[in-house]
Amino acid sequence: MVRFVKSGYGFVAVRSGDRWETSATQSVGFIDEVMAWDDMWLAGRYFELATALDPIKQPAERDKRLVEKSVVCFRLADEHWAAIAYQGSYTGFKQRVWYTTLTTAACKRAKLASCYGQWAEIMPKATDIQVVTSWKPLLPREVADTMGRHANTQLGRRPGRRNPWTPPF
Repeated sequence: MVRFVKSGYGFVAVRSGDRWETSATQSVGFIDEVMAWDDMWLAGRYFELATALDPIKQPAERDKRLVEKSVVCFRLADEHWAAIAYQGSYTGFKQRVWYTTLTTAACKRAKLASCYGQWAEIMPKATDIQVVTSWKPLLPREVADTMGRHANTQLGRRPGRRNPWTPPF
């Protein structure tokens, strides 16, 4: 699972075979619901790899780690997913919006009205809910090492792109 930034917005993505399912709400623009790693790497900035997970405390609204831009992973319909939180102008846990990595098709299979919304709308059927407690910056050389030979070719397409690797999370 990785998190990254595009145009000031935080995204999370979960690997599914050779594709990545992202927290984008639709497949328009630079970040699509499902992307190849090379395309996602070129479109995003400040990539981080999740390195530690911890079960959430119940009830969830009392878990102080579930704040804006926090990331949770969970199981739904026998598949692994993730979600990133946004507070926006709302206050309090119940108003916070969670954007999931569920695709439109997965939302239909799970019988969810939407792939994003308040915790009470998204998580009632979820199991094994855990919050990410640690992240590691994913640097270009590490991407090449962990993502394979395709990343090497794409890294060459980033010359001159300034990226201080200090995520704004």
